[in-house]
Amino acid sequence: MKSSRGDYDAHMTLSSKALENFRFWLSKDATIPRGFGHIQFEFIMSSDASKLGWGASCGNQNVGGRWHPDEAIMSINWLELYACLLALKAFAALVCNNRVSVKLDNLCAIHYINNQGGVIESLNDLSREFWAWCKHMNVKVYASHVPGVENTAADFCSRHFKDNTEWSLSDDVFGYITSQWGNPDVDLFASRLNHKVDQYFSWQPDPGCCGVDAFSVNWAKFSLAYAFPPFGLVGKVIKKALCEGANLILVAPYWPSQHWFPVVYGAMICEPLVLPVKQSTIKLCHDVSKAHPIWNKLNLTCFRFGAKR
Repeated sequence: MKSSRGDYDAHMTLSSKALENFRFWLSKDATIPRGFGHIQFEFIMSSDASKLGWGASCGNQNVGGRWHPDEAIMSINWLELYACLLALKAFAALVCNNRVSVKLDNLCAIHYINNQGGVIESLNDLSREFWAWCKHMNVKVYASHVPGVENTAADFCSRHFKDNTEWSLSDDVFGYITSQWGNPDVDLFASRLNHKVDQYFSWQPDPGCCGVDAFSVNWAKFSLAYAFPPFGLVGKVIKKALCEGANLILVAPYWPSQHWFPVVYGAMICEPLVLPVKQSTIKLCHDVSKAHPIWNKLNLTCFRFGAKR
């Protein structure tokens, strides 16, 4: 109205972003519920966000995780909306092709979910991503409010984490390994923040994983797998890899006193790669400034099992 000086009959030019939004709203169909009405929901899920991370609960399953530093700087409204999307993705195996009632304690996020958008660009873009995923997975969602004091399970998961499972090789060190032995097609022990390849297994339901619990699948079906497991699982990883004849890159500490160490040296197909002993060799993706408590004693080594490439 400013540009047309109050002329209601004047024409205006829409931006490409505005046109995209119109096309999105015009493409909506009956898969998006308009309210509770008489809809019977197969699942009830609650989600929550803090400035530290996100959490969710569905049935007797609880999930959660840290924010990436680029995510942590966003507004709490954006984080609450994104936490709900991550929760749905984590529970994708459950909610796919079903109707889900999501409970949140943030009214702004509820508005952007149920109205499929709004006036704040960052939240509007995220709500479009939210509904595009729901439509792709044929998930019907309706959001409603739950008081924060009643959202205890999701709130706990958004503030309490097991960082000991989140240590990851730096990208430079991982690149050195792949330059020597090729690119793996699966990361067996990873999460949304620290996976090294697109296909990965997590220890709990995770928004981007291809499966939960790598020990539940046969590793021989992968052309080359990568594993940087918690140190207490190294022996179990070696036993499974050898039993199944898997092609595996294993990162583990150089600990000759461990019971599995002679097995490693008897089974590897080439000389191991000794990784640099530096604070930056392993990192936490949500806090790269934090050093592993025993980084100078780990002497991380990379072992190769299976058929030669």
